[in-house]
Amino acid sequence: MTATSRELLQTYYDAVFAGDTKAAVSLFDENIVYTCFAPVNVFPYLGYRKGKTAASDAVAALHRLFHDMSYTVRILVGEGDQVASQVDVRLRKRNDNRMVQLYFAHFTRMKNGLIVEHLTFLDSCDILEQIIGYELDFTRLLGPKDIAAINGSS
Repeated sequence: MTATSRELLQTYYDAVFAGDTKAAVSLFDENIVYTCFAPVNVFPYLGYRKGKTAASDAVAALHRLFHDMSYTVRILVGEGDQVASQVDVRLRKRNDNRMVQLYFAHFTRMKNGLIVEHLTFLDSCDILEQIIGYELDFTRLLGPKDIAAINGSS
């Protein structure tokens, strides 16, 4: 991983978690692929986005919904213009001031000093529970055969 790739990703994180949409988006290539693997019916501002405008909308939505944001990079590894990171994130919801703590895995690719691809993996069930403020009982969605299969019984 070049120092430039590390610095670019760090600059991106600094801008996003400072609430500076304009600075974060200035690091995007015009044709960026910006994907957060989460259910878009629950998180419509996430999912697959192509192009600087669409990616900008996702970052702006994050800033509209949350404030008092911070992050800690656990792991940052890479080769050339490809960087993988694990990041702990803390966000405060604007509507009820509750703190949400998340864990992301990011895979980012750079080209000519800009981010051309940014993939985010997260535990969307955990995020949903934190946002709504209570634990979901997913076993209610499963039938007896599903539960038996999960438990290793027939």
